[in-house]
Amino acid sequence: MIVDTIDNWNLYFTKESPLYAGMGFIRNFSEAGADGCYEIRGQEIYAIVQSYDTQQAAGKKIESHKKFIDIQYVLSGGEAIGWLPVAGLKELSAYSEEKDVLFYHPADITPVIMLPGTFAIFFPQDAHQPGCIYRQVEPVRKIVVKVAYHLVEKNTGEIGHIF
Repeated sequence: MIVDTIDNWNLYFTKESPLYAGMGFIRNFSEAGADGCYEIRGQEIYAIVQSYDTQQAAGKKIESHKKFIDIQYVLSGGEAIGWLPVAGLKELSAYSEEKDVLFYHPADITPVIMLPGTFAIFFPQDAHQPGCIYRQVEPVRKIVVKVAYHLVEKNTGEIGHIF
């Protein structure tokens, strides 16, 4: 997982990186833009702009993805996104290939505070629980860019290096 502010986004990615393309969408998105799905590079890199109210963590599921990396960026509002490694978690349901999601039983989770201008990147080894209350129930508007994991593997040769 990577967490930082948008001011530091260029510390993590080369121009050739598919994650760079995802961050480019975020940096160029107009807050007046509509909620919905936006293609960046077909079905391999796309963005979902969404608005919702935060909820109690107890009512939110812990999830991970196998095929896509999430770049989550808060445009307005504030939320806590729970994080913990996938290793050792107990699966709640079978992996959905169609939706690229695997849910887990509740576990002790580390809250990551997401405020406007903050981004977090969740890799397949990162379980996360988005949309949780930070201070109080509040409306959040955010962008989730989905980047096909195989593009990053191919581009870097090995996860763990600067992308």
